[in-house]
Amino acid sequence: MMFYTYSHHKPDGTPFYIGKGCRKRSFVYHKRNTRYNRTVEKYGKENIVVRIYECATEAEAFALEKLQIMQCKVDGIDLANYAEGGVGGTTGHKPGPETRAKLSAAQLKIKRVRITPQCQAAGLQALRKRKGIPKSAEHRARIAAAHVGVVTYVASEETRKKMSDTHKRRYQDPAVRAKQSALLKEIWKKRKFAHEG
Repeated sequence: MMFYTYSHHKPDGTPFYIGKGCRKRSFVYHKRNTRYNRTVEKYGKENIVVRIYECATEAEAFALEKLQIMQCKVDGIDLANYAEGGVGGTTGHKPGPETRAKLSAAQLKIKRVRITPQCQAAGLQALRKRKGIPKSAEHRARIAAAHVGVVTYVASEETRKKMSDTHKRRYQDPAVRAKQSALLKEIWKKRKFAHEG
């Protein structure tokens, strides 16, 4: 399993959340804290910029997450993170009985809709029809307007050096390089199979 740290940025390039994850965690925009949810609602998840920093181990990802949160605070950047990151974050946190009761009551109010196989097939067919259709001029204009004035966040020289040293150490290990190669080959096979299907 590949671990990484990730940062979510506002359209102007300012980071507002630093996290540690694996698989598709960096592209999940729900089940977050209130401050995070309000930021995403304000700018729209389609306008959130995601940056990923791969790590060799989970411990390394935790350490880098903590370092990035600390650096942002030093730079005066207001993050939506409640914790300081690292293994002391919210991993393994279990809500109390009162919180669990509230969550259960909220779930009971949600109307469950069962998607039939016919509905799934119709949705898949609609997606296949839309594949390859170029975006309209209005759509492209909206995308361009969302990226106007975007400023890329630049880490400090010390942070960049630490990240560089981490990447160098990781790729010097033959075992890590072999694991990375095998993972990339597997991803390529899946993409090729999906494309041919």
